[in-house]
Amino acid sequence: MDIQKIVQLFQPETVDFARCASQLQLNGADTASLLGMTFIEELYKNMEGATILVRAVEFNLRGALWLDSAIKMLTPRPKGYGILDEDRGIPLIRPKDVGAATCFACIAMMETGSYNMNPDELDSVFAICASESLYVASALLRDPADQNPSSVIQRFTGNIGRAGMAFMVPPSDPDIRSYEHIDEWYQYDHKEFDGTMENCFEGTSLHLSFSEATQAMNIGFSGGRDVEAYFLETLISVHHRATWIAELDILGAMQSSKLIRRYLGVKPCQCNDAAARGRSIISIDNFAEMIVPPRQPGIVRAIGNWQARLAAASLCLAKDYKVILKPEQTCWGCLSKKSVDGVTVESFLSSKGSTVIIL
Repeated sequence: MDIQKIVQLFQPETVDFARCASQLQLNGADTASLLGMTFIEELYKNMEGATILVRAVEFNLRGALWLDSAIKMLTPRPKGYGILDEDRGIPLIRPKDVGAATCFACIAMMETGSYNMNPDELDSVFAICASESLYVASALLRDPADQNPSSVIQRFTGNIGRAGMAFMVPPSDPDIRSYEHIDEWYQYDHKEFDGTMENCFEGTSLHLSFSEATQAMNIGFSGGRDVEAYFLETLISVHHRATWIAELDILGAMQSSKLIRRYLGVKPCQCNDAAARGRSIISIDNFAEMIVPPRQPGIVRAIGNWQARLAAASLCLAKDYKVILKPEQTCWGCLSKKSVDGVTVESFLSSKGSTVIIL
């Protein structure tokens, strides 16, 4: 086969793995390896200092559960079909297309050379600690409106002082502060929004701690000296200055169907504060005004503060509110009149039985 025909098999966005297998005389394992290696390279290219156990290169990627899950996610097939059963190209599988659970399952295999984990069992995992590496879902480290992260997982050098491989998960029912005492009523005024955006959450910070609750993971016997793997309940809490506010399931919140991103592509505007007021809504300037259900749609004023915005989005979604993400350079007055794919902002604001927060 000449070089020109080989080049034709590889296009900027897809590789025709079925044709590669037949024309390059590759078997199924080779094709799976080609597909899996492109994913691994993409996942690790921004992880400076990350290492892969030599034993991992001996694993037949055709049997990798994370790869099988990724293929099924991007190229749905009838039950029983494999990756070579159709005469068409398979899209390159990128980490951003499959989510954190698949990436964590891949990392676990690369770290140990043996763990073959089902991503479905890692849906709640937001970080892994293995040896001297901390792998963290990037959704925990950026503004919720950031749609173009450089990577799905970020790596940091360090550990949590515990042996084995820890898969960090949030508590099943995170606690949220209540404002029920009569002397706390003054903290939630719910004033009308005047069009001015500012940062009212300068004292907000996120904290990490462990509850000591663990659960061993059943990884099966794979031979060799495997490290212990376990789920570790890990608390991400938000504080405002010295006051504890809530525990957060950030990764779960960012995957919620009630987080509305469709308006992030709206064009910027140059409106003044008066024009920016738009439809009547209230200002939310502290966490009490979030936790006590607002009587009408409200806008969180935490401009430029990604930690506060991330905490606010997670907290509001935990309260079962709908959260509309607003482009930073677009005022509320302009956004409130917009429609994307036939769905208007007004339709969300007018929906009955739902608390709507603009962030």
